[in-house]
Amino acid sequence: MKIFNSISDFNLEKSVVTIGAFDGLHIGHRFLISQLKERAQSYGAQSVLLTFKTHPQVFFNPEGDFKVLTTNEEKIEHLNMLGIDALVFMDFDHSIATLQYCDFVKQILVQKLNAKAIIMGYDHHFGKGGEGTYSLVKSCAQEVGVDVFQVAEHNLGEHLSSSQIRKALFAGDVERANRFLGYNYGFTAMVVKGRQIGRTLGFPTANFSLLQGRKLLPAMGVYVVRVYVDGTPHFGILNYGVKPTVDSVYVPSAEAFIFDFAADVYGKQLRVEFLAHIRNERKFDSLDALRSQIMDDKKVAEGIIERGKF
Repeated sequence: MKIFNSISDFNLEKSVVTIGAFDGLHIGHRFLISQLKERAQSYGAQSVLLTFKTHPQVFFNPEGDFKVLTTNEEKIEHLNMLGIDALVFMDFDHSIATLQYCDFVKQILVQKLNAKAIIMGYDHHFGKGGEGTYSLVKSCAQEVGVDVFQVAEHNLGEHLSSSQIRKALFAGDVERANRFLGYNYGFTAMVVKGRQIGRTLGFPTANFSLLQGRKLLPAMGVYVVRVYVDGTPHFGILNYGVKPTVDSVYVPSAEAFIFDFAADVYGKQLRVEFLAHIRNERKFDSLDALRSQIMDDKKVAEGIIERGKF
């Protein structure tokens, strides 16, 4: 997959293009991308996905707390596995936000990306004010000899969207989110030195650096996770929260107890996948009570892992 960090760098002669934030790259997005690849092949063209360096929601509300499901690095990884020919990042700025849909088609998709066909999702629209619906985009594109195709909705018996996945994660329902995504939701972060309280309790944990940027984490609580160390998967439990029993700062952090694992991982980048929610975070009266709860959490997690066939 070729990656272009600007539309001005694009150098492919003939493309079939789709455009959008593609946040999460869920199963609906993946269905659309499969259609993109098929259309590109039928046109003898390259399959091209045009997305944004920052989510449009951030542009419209820069002071808000909007969080993304996929970072640009994660997007690249997913799309590379999905087998498209090219990924193009563009800035979402004032000039793009105010560009009429027909001008976007002609000036960006056709003149810059050499599009011979455009693929749109069943409810997708773009351009200033979101005015560019499928029918309007199709009419505009016909003026310059470009075809437009609309992909039907793809769901699991209920409406599927990035917003629905966010709602599931905000509720801690990672299993529902994973079902919609078609893969396990997670994050990548570096292991840093913690206060090593878990070690004194008999449960040494990998403490993760605070995630930078706008990556969304699920609701605070305890989760069954899969942790990848140097590419090798291990099961464990992760606490994401403010650790009220041992800390009075109340700054959210994440730490994982990796089952049957004793290697030094300080300074390593680990990938963590959320598999299931165990319980909400709560404050305990003593460290002994916390230790007992962690033991119970581990047993619950082992049962979930055994039944879940992860």
